[in-house]
Parts: sequence; structure tokens; C-alpha cells
Amino acid sequence: MDRSRQKNRRDIVQKRKMAKDLELTNLQLGAVLDAIPDIIGIMNPDFRMLRYNKAGYDFFNRNPDAVNGCYCFQLVGLENPAEECPAYDVIETGQPAGREVYDAHTNTWFDLRAYPVLDQTGSIRYIIQHLRDVTRQHQIEQF
Repeated sequence: MDRSRQKNRRDIVQKRKMAKDLELTNLQLGAVLDAIPDIIGIMNPDFRMLRYNKAGYDFFNRNPDAVNGCYCFQLVGLENPAEECPAYDVIETGQPAGREVYDAHTNTWFDLRAYPVLDQTGSIRYIIQHLRDVTRQHQIEQF
């Protein structure tokens, strides 16, 4: 076999190994996210969702294909991003942000947090959403 064919063969084997390693990493990331009982979402800075953990898919009653590329605000029945969304603060400041919000559709209070994921240049690459149901705490505080 000549050298160029050997090189091509090595390249193909290496690419297959990299693809397999990437698939394993994605499966591991999914398992880690799914172990978290709170809703965890990953979105682009344009508010388009990339994925949720199992708690997120269950809460929104959607599968990954129905969420991928969807605007996060559409999942809660809005046509535009809510002004109180902490993701706005993340985009503006590059710092984590959060606040409590009420979802009238589900009668649920959430501690909603957003965290930036920066690239090598310091630009926001992704935003992590973290929603924790704090309805019970609100009910206790009202009594």
C-alpha cells in the first residue's frame, strides 16, 4: 500500500475514534444533566434552545426535537423574550444573573438563573438556564 493510502486510512480511523469519543462525551453530559432534578437548559445568546435536561423536557412536555432551535420564550407561550428574563442581564453584563418569576400557566414560582459560558475570546457562547421550583417556599411565606 502506498503512503497516501496509509495516511488516508489512518485519518479515517482517527476521525471514527474522535466521533465515537464525542458521542460518549455527549452521552455523559446528558447523564450528568439528567441527574439534576431542577430544569437545566442550554441556549444560544439569541434565545434559541439547544437542549434541556430530562426535568426540562418533562416540564415543557416536549421531546428534544421539538425544543432544539425553538426560542425559549415560545416554550412558555410568549411571542418575545420577557423583560425580566435574567438572560438579558447575562448578555448585557457577561455575569450570572437571577430573579424569581411566576409562571401563571403552571401556577409555579421559579428561582430563574442564567449563567454565561464564554469562549476563548471572552464572548458569550452559550447561556445556561437554571429553573428551580420555589412554589412551596412562597406558600410557606404567605402563612
